[in-house]
Amino acid sequence: MKNLFPGKTIYVLGAGASMHTGAPLLNDFLARSRSLVAGNSGLKWKPAFENVLSWVDSLRSPAYYLDLDLDNLEHIFSLIAMMQEVSEPHADEYYSDMSKLVFETLDKECQVQRAGGRYNPDRVYERFAKHVMDSNEERKLSMPQSQDVIVTLNYDVLLDYVFWFAYSGCDYCLTKSRGEGIRLLKLHGSMNWGRHRTCDAEEGKQIQVVRASPIADGHRWISHDEEKSQILPFQMFTHTLYYTKCRGCKKDGVLEPVFIPPTWFKSCREEQIDNVWKQAVEEFKTARQIVIVGYSLPPTDTFLPYLLMLGLANNAGLYRVVVVNPDNRNDLRSRYERMFSRNMSERGRLQFMPIAFEVFVERYLRAISEGAPIEA
Repeated sequence: MKNLFPGKTIYVLGAGASMHTGAPLLNDFLARSRSLVAGNSGLKWKPAFENVLSWVDSLRSPAYYLDLDLDNLEHIFSLIAMMQEVSEPHADEYYSDMSKLVFETLDKECQVQRAGGRYNPDRVYERFAKHVMDSNEERKLSMPQSQDVIVTLNYDVLLDYVFWFAYSGCDYCLTKSRGEGIRLLKLHGSMNWGRHRTCDAEEGKQIQVVRASPIADGHRWISHDEEKSQILPFQMFTHTLYYTKCRGCKKDGVLEPVFIPPTWFKSCREEQIDNVWKQAVEEFKTARQIVIVGYSLPPTDTFLPYLLMLGLANNAGLYRVVVVNPDNRNDLRSRYERMFSRNMSERGRLQFMPIAFEVFVERYLRAISEGAPIEA
């Protein structure tokens, strides 16, 4: 692999990068959750779904007066965050139930193929991961400080599973970076980061990384025909995490995923999550290229722009920013053009590729990583 310019690429993955796996976009999330309830999908946390959806429906009347999209996950979480700030009744209950709804919906909608006695990783993510790993391996001796990094805003673990399946895992940087493996910085938390908030032992309250695996050994919920290929839900939250014992109290069924809502208000202030955010800022300081995939830059989530601002304030060598998103409307371009300086746009350093993630990986990933001109 030939690199046309030295330096690392940071891949920023939004919800659009997981859409090919079955994960819903934020503006489609609640509709998919409603379908799961209506379809009697054997939900573990069905009462949580019903409680949230009933509450959302009760908001339809005030929405007559206000321009609030009650089908958009970002708007609903922003409303809950405001309720918590002003101590509205049931705010914490809705937050907890929304968390269950989000993670079980991902459990049901994100799918994995089981064939030949094993769960095969997603092929698009597998190809993407292989390219990044190969690129980093080639640069290890000549440019050890120029390792590519993945920053993701997604909770699902289908990309994580590729690194657990084909490599030795990944470095989440929840503590100081080990300098080994791919750095996968999950800014909003992850389905396989478990924590027992009420554990008597301090160790149980710390974030516990659980191996990204579809079904925990010994707790398979369906009898598999080893010879037949099957497409199955991933079941990270409702099975693998659920049956993992807390390191502190040694009980199962008590770990909750670490979850930071996609809103303007980031209520999580703790050392381990701070480490992830700080590492992201450090990575942006030395980025040569940033590729943003499937992220619409919604007005409700100002977190990423501020994070970029902190990192790029001390970056004198940024070559370009590439936005990969099939949404080619002017308002998406305008949001990015407002976030980045006019100088970036006028010099052709802010570039757009109106294509899906899987098309990008299949046709353009290698060329873009090598600094080739945009042709899509």
